[in-house]
Amino acid sequence: MFSYLDMVAKQIIILRRHFWYTRDIMNFLIHTQTDKEEEIKYLRMAYDDINQLIELIESYGDTINSTRDLYIVNVSLQLNDTMRILTIFSVILLPLTLIAGVYGMNGLDLSHLNNIPRWFCYSEFNYGCDCPTVTTIF
Repeated sequence: MFSYLDMVAKQIIILRRHFWYTRDIMNFLIHTQTDKEEEIKYLRMAYDDINQLIELIESYGDTINSTRDLYIVNVSLQLNDTMRILTIFSVILLPLTLIAGVYGMNGLDLSHLNNIPRWFCYSEFNYGCDCPTVTTIF
């Protein structure tokens, strides 16, 4: 649908450009034909009709832009609903995954946290055993 709206918008721009050229030609003819009043009357009628067509085309362009904005808002709302559902699933499942991952470790005994080897507790910030213990508990 978005590509169809773009195609119609481009066609409206082309139409408006052609009508602008035609309006300029009519304006030129109205100002150069000063001695023939009967022809000037018809030229002015055509000039007014072309102005109405230009206004109608600009109205259609505004309508297409509004339709495009509505389409974008609709897609954004659908994406918002999808992200809300995914957020709910992640809020429920990620803590459970973390807890299952901590309790599923075979190499670390959580009942003896004070007896963790010294080489495991060393960090470059010299926090001692606080970093691995806090990470393991949470």
